[in-house]
Amino acid sequence: MSVEDAEVALRRADLYDAGLLQEAARDQLSRALRNWRGAKIALVKGDLSDYRSLWGRLGLDRQENLLLICNGQRWEAKGWGLDPAEITRRLEAAEAALAADQVEGLKTALTGLQKGAFGPSDWLPYAAGAGTFTAVVLGVAGLAFLHRRGQLIAERKASYDEAKAMVEEEYAAVVLAADGIPANDPLWDHAQRLKRGLVALSKSEEDPAVIRGKAEHYQAELAALRTRLRTRTHYP
Repeated sequence: MSVEDAEVALRRADLYDAGLLQEAARDQLSRALRNWRGAKIALVKGDLSDYRSLWGRLGLDRQENLLLICNGQRWEAKGWGLDPAEITRRLEAAEAALAADQVEGLKTALTGLQKGAFGPSDWLPYAAGAGTFTAVVLGVAGLAFLHRRGQLIAERKASYDEAKAMVEEEYAAVVLAADGIPANDPLWDHAQRLKRGLVALSKSEEDPAVIRGKAEHYQAELAALRTRLRTRTHYP
């Protein structure tokens, strides 16, 4: 079993199991995963770090997807807009459940991560005898909550896409500005540094506001580079 095997399996389904579960338990977990939209689980053997590249290989979205990797003793997760500290806290809270039963432990972990990302997924039951009106109110509130949650996810994704588009635009501008600069010119080194920085930023999964801020910094550097190129009468 390898990371390539896991990638192939997770492109077809939301669960990859390298042999940690019995067939019945695996089927139970696979069915349960339908309750967590965008979540994928990789049950692996060996070091978890060998499978971290799955995130990039699968092209997962930091806001809409979650990838949980587990080898039966340790686990890691990424996604749903959660920061590492929150993920660690939620996984630690589910460790006792994992030690008792792997499937229930994984379900407990996903429930905790979901609550950390989007808030409670279930409404509190209303009091017996409260009547149909209460049920209708709670139902409408539930629909409003789900609608707003969808709006927030869409807004975060749009902001993220906008920031990445800005980075790509600046990279293209650097390439154009650098065209024709001899390799022995100091400005060539400057242009290459800008290109490397923007490539790294294009792969960043930071907050969209942070990405935009860094892209604006590169914008200013590119403007300075263009000014220096325009004032050149010849290359040294």
